[in-house]
Amino acid sequence: MSQPRSSRRGRASLAALLVLGLTPAARAQVSVTPGLVVRLQVGDQSTELQLSRDAIQGRDLWLRRTEEGLVGRLHGKRVNVGWGDGPVEGHVGEAPVRLTVQPRSAQPGVTLEGAFAGWETSFGVSPVGISGAVGGCNYSLPHAANRYEGWRTCQASNLGRGPVPVRLELPVGQLALGETETVVLLSLLLSDVTLPPPP
Repeated sequence: MSQPRSSRRGRASLAALLVLGLTPAARAQVSVTPGLVVRLQVGDQSTELQLSRDAIQGRDLWLRRTEEGLVGRLHGKRVNVGWGDGPVEGHVGEAPVRLTVQPRSAQPGVTLEGAFAGWETSFGVSPVGISGAVGGCNYSLPHAANRYEGWRTCQASNLGRGPVPVRLELPVGQLALGETETVVLLSLLLSDVTLPPPP
């Protein structure tokens, strides 16, 4: 079975690389385990996403996975984000998305630069941690025990300016997600737009 173009272009499944500490040389062994769950807790709020071969689903969220993009709805707003040989482009609701994803040269992982859902974005993802700015918030999330856990501070958020504790749990297993799809999904999660509205 052939892999999607985004996975072929990626050095490896980034989710597998992050959780299992795989090196780029492990790129040939990427499989799919349907029904895996990504969990995010920010302060007292939490959400989780179910990942399958064809879709990503959560509360008020449904995204169809294609070879070069994610298309669907989030809290009633349309999501259409695509990638090819150039930058990641599209929109979340009415807010634009334009991002450049670059592999890190000195260590596994990637950096993300540009605008996501209207917010200036610049952050890095690696087996060591997630750090930088996305969705109007600055994150410092060291990695340990199959999760990223730390703090964030925000320019504006329904959870307050912070610092607010954050825990991001990725599934223990390999996913057929390329680098770009993985960091776009993380951008959605960390930008507050995926969290349920406050009570």
